[in-house]
Amino acid sequence: LAQALGRWGNYANQELYGHPSSLPWAVKIDPTHRYTPYQADSTFQPMFLYESLWDALSRFILVYFIRRFWRRVPTGTIFALYVVLYDVMRLPLETMKVDPADLVVGQRINVWVAATALVAGVVWFVTAFRRRGPEPEPAAATAHGPSHVPTARPEAAIAARRASQQHRRRNG
Repeated sequence: LAQALGRWGNYANQELYGHPSSLPWAVKIDPTHRYTPYQADSTFQPMFLYESLWDALSRFILVYFIRRFWRRVPTGTIFALYVVLYDVMRLPLETMKVDPADLVVGQRINVWVAATALVAGVVWFVTAFRRRGPEPEPAAATAHGPSHVPTARPEAAIAARRASQQHRRRNG
């Protein structure tokens, strides 16, 4: 979620945008922040917005996964899922950006890094997830409902509170 919010700093700095666009949600970039080949264009694809929305959605996917599999997956599984989710969106976004980047075999190096991280994340996640623990046993139903265990009354605390109330009534 912090990453989703942090992307809005890219908007404020006018530094993370894609190809020129006339879409209704295209962002206006000041001439001083435009890259040389795009000086004549004024509105661009808002890469920061796409990534921010994906990061926020990824947060909900991660929370669901944590709630569903908590304590049954090996250490690192949730982080591996984060790497996969992040790079699933990062890979296509990197192909849409216009900022200068080194090319390797005709493709931006950022694309190669995202693709490598995606493959590594998928392998890591699948390997770790296969080692997860067993499904938890369903709780036995009781007269009080499933998995309800009545708590003992805190008799000492109740007695102390009554004594305190009586003391206040007498003195106050």
